[in-house]
Amino acid sequence: MKIVLLQDDFPPESKGGAGMLVGSLAKALKQNGHEVVVIAATQDVAKVGKGEWEGVVVYRIYSDYHERWRGYRSLYNWSTIPTVKKLLQELGPDVVHAHNIHYHLSYASVRVAKQYTKKVLLTAHDVMLFHYGSFFEHLTGSYKVYWWTLAKRFTKRFNPLRGLGIHWYLRNVPIIAVSREQAKALEANGFHADVVYNGIEPTTASAVEIEQFIKEHELVGKKVVLFVGGVSNKLKGSEQVLDMFPVVRQLVPEAALLIAGTTGNSHDGIIYTGWLSPHTLRAAYGASNVVVFPSIGFDVFGLVNLEAMAAHKPVVATCFGGAPEIVVDGETGYVVDPRNTQQFAQRVAELLLDEEKAHEMGEKGHARLLQQFSAAHMARAYERRYASDKP
Repeated sequence: MKIVLLQDDFPPESKGGAGMLVGSLAKALKQNGHEVVVIAATQDVAKVGKGEWEGVVVYRIYSDYHERWRGYRSLYNWSTIPTVKKLLQELGPDVVHAHNIHYHLSYASVRVAKQYTKKVLLTAHDVMLFHYGSFFEHLTGSYKVYWWTLAKRFTKRFNPLRGLGIHWYLRNVPIIAVSREQAKALEANGFHADVVYNGIEPTTASAVEIEQFIKEHELVGKKVVLFVGGVSNKLKGSEQVLDMFPVVRQLVPEAALLIAGTTGNSHDGIIYTGWLSPHTLRAAYGASNVVVFPSIGFDVFGLVNLEAMAAHKPVVATCFGGAPEIVVDGETGYVVDPRNTQQFAQRVAELLLDEEKAHEMGEKGHARLLQQFSAAHMARAYERRYASDKP
């Protein structure tokens, strides 16, 4: 089967989890004997054209514009659509599977794809089908978002015709959500979606790499709490982590908070690593005792949870978004409201103090990853949809 994957950003240029997930899917599908081609965008003129990433053929199309026009060019981006059309015509795919295309490849690419194959589907890795950015309105207790709320918040970036345009381009195109909670949010805003969970390759750092990381970041003798993400993005729960940690240190004096991906001045047991490559990040997971995922925004899935499970680590995760579908409360970690500082801190401290429980939860989490959240499992789920008689 010849499968074309559409994704705005793709490794090694990926800025978010969706690109890495599409990379994992591409490799898993290729391993299963399919011919896989990726069409992606790039902001580097030197990378335009046909290339290869880990054995996967990738065509990159140049697109770069100011974000203020995203509400318009996300519908039809004249920088990319002619090339997408030409490539699909030449490739003649059996399946076109779109992912995050809401910035550069644009929703029009889905409509174009329907001209060259009967099987087209789209996986939504966020809430951009009905939103323009970080979704925090769910904290009011409802997933429904009204146009006047978006108009007030996004002002000049708001396009009153965008919603209608998206519905038109995706007419009769199956939509896949990556969590049940995301599917509920999409349904509340006019989009029906089935669910296929994300999956990753369960790779880990070696003992030598982990030991080197521990020495480099002066973690010897420390009980490490790992938070992956920028402290400037408040919706990722950075404020909740920083509020929680002093309480943890009162209970566990040797605790250290490792903030991966952010530069800062290390102090009072808080250690900033700066940017980490995917390879080094795996060592950070391996060096940790517990991983926290405290997002108060609506993270539809939360790749950090899987990365922790791959490293055999327990997770204290948010009760919002898709995380509770990944982390089994009391079995592979804990699910908390990160705004409840005392509960959050107590759960983290419990796992730092009870190494046997933390180890047991980490092992159960790893087993759960292999059973439900591996790249191979994700690929098989999509293969069933590719082979379905439904359009």
